[in-house]
Amino acid sequence: MSTEKNSGSDIGCFGLVCAIIAFICTWVSAIVAFPFLGFVFGWIPAIVMAFIVYVCAEIALWLMWLIILVLLVIAGILFAAGATATILA
Repeated sequence: MSTEKNSGSDIGCFGLVCAIIAFICTWVSAIVAFPFLGFVFGWIPAIVMAFIVYVCAEIALWLMWLIILVLLVIAGILFAAGATATILA
Protein backbone atom coordinates (compact mmCIF):
# COMPACT_ATOMS: atom_id res chain seq x y z
CA MET A 1 0.00 0.00 0.00
CA SER A 2 1.24 3.41 -0.92
CA THR A 3 0.93 6.27 1.55
CA GLU A 4 1.49 8.85 -1.16
CA LYS A 5 -1.13 11.61 -1.19
CA ASN A 6 -2.63 12.90 -4.42
CA SER A 7 -1.96 16.61 -4.85
CA GLY A 8 -5.08 17.03 -6.98
CA SER A 9 -3.20 18.01 -10.13
CA ASP A 10 -3.23 14.68 -11.90
CA ILE A 11 -4.41 15.47 -15.42
CA GLY A 12 -2.18 12.99 -17.19
CA CYS A 13 -0.28 14.16 -20.24
CA PHE A 14 -2.86 16.82 -21.18
CA GLY A 15 -0.55 19.69 -20.19
CA LEU A 16 2.45 18.22 -21.96
CA VAL A 17 0.55 17.57 -25.19
CA CYS A 18 -0.91 21.09 -25.15
CA ALA A 19 2.53 22.57 -24.46
CA ILE A 20 4.06 20.69 -27.41
CA ILE A 21 1.24 21.87 -29.69
CA ALA A 22 1.67 25.46 -28.44
CA PHE A 23 5.44 25.30 -29.02
CA ILE A 24 5.07 24.05 -32.60
CA CYS A 25 2.30 26.51 -33.48
CA THR A 26 4.14 29.48 -32.01
CA TRP A 27 7.39 28.64 -33.76
CA VAL A 28 5.64 28.06 -37.10
CA SER A 29 3.82 31.39 -36.69
CA ALA A 30 7.15 33.13 -36.06
CA ILE A 31 8.65 31.50 -39.16
CA VAL A 32 5.67 32.58 -41.28
CA ALA A 33 5.79 36.16 -39.97
CA PHE A 34 9.59 36.57 -40.09
CA PRO A 35 11.12 33.85 -42.31
CA PHE A 36 14.78 33.94 -41.28
CA LEU A 37 14.59 35.56 -37.84
CA GLY A 38 11.55 33.49 -36.94
CA PHE A 39 13.43 30.29 -37.70
CA VAL A 40 16.53 31.36 -35.80
CA PHE A 41 14.96 33.14 -32.81
CA GLY A 42 11.34 31.93 -32.91
CA TRP A 43 11.98 29.13 -30.45
CA ILE A 44 12.45 31.66 -27.62
CA PRO A 45 8.84 32.93 -27.53
CA ALA A 46 7.73 29.38 -28.39
CA ILE A 47 9.33 28.01 -25.22
CA VAL A 48 7.79 30.82 -23.15
CA MET A 49 4.35 30.07 -24.62
CA ALA A 50 4.77 26.32 -24.07
CA PHE A 51 5.70 26.90 -20.43
CA ILE A 52 2.67 29.14 -19.86
CA VAL A 53 0.37 26.60 -21.49
CA TYR A 54 1.88 23.76 -19.45
CA VAL A 55 1.38 25.64 -16.19
CA CYS A 56 -2.18 26.71 -17.05
CA ALA A 57 -3.32 23.37 -18.53
CA GLU A 58 -5.18 22.31 -15.39
CA ILE A 59 -7.14 25.58 -15.35
CA ALA A 60 -7.92 25.18 -19.06
CA LEU A 61 -9.17 21.62 -18.54
CA TRP A 62 -11.37 22.79 -15.65
CA LEU A 63 -12.77 25.61 -17.81
CA MET A 64 -13.49 23.22 -20.70
CA TRP A 65 -15.52 20.93 -18.42
CA LEU A 66 -17.33 23.95 -16.96
CA ILE A 67 -18.27 25.20 -20.44
CA ILE A 68 -19.53 21.75 -21.45
CA LEU A 69 -21.62 21.52 -18.28
CA VAL A 70 -23.14 24.98 -18.83
CA LEU A 71 -23.97 24.15 -22.45
CA LEU A 72 -25.63 20.89 -21.40
CA VAL A 73 -27.72 22.72 -18.81
CA ILE A 74 -28.76 25.34 -21.38
CA ALA A 75 -29.60 22.61 -23.91
CA GLY A 76 -31.69 20.81 -21.27
CA ILE A 77 -33.61 24.00 -20.45
CA LEU A 78 -34.26 24.71 -24.13
CA PHE A 79 -35.34 21.10 -24.69
CA ALA A 80 -37.72 21.20 -21.73
CA ALA A 81 -39.15 24.55 -22.86
CA GLY A 82 -39.65 23.25 -26.40
CA ALA A 83 -41.26 20.02 -25.21
CA THR A 84 -43.58 21.99 -22.91
CA ALA A 85 -44.56 24.37 -25.71
CA THR A 86 -45.25 21.43 -28.02
CA ILE A 87 -47.42 19.67 -25.44
CA LEU A 88 -49.39 22.83 -24.61
CA ALA A 89 -49.93 23.78 -28.28
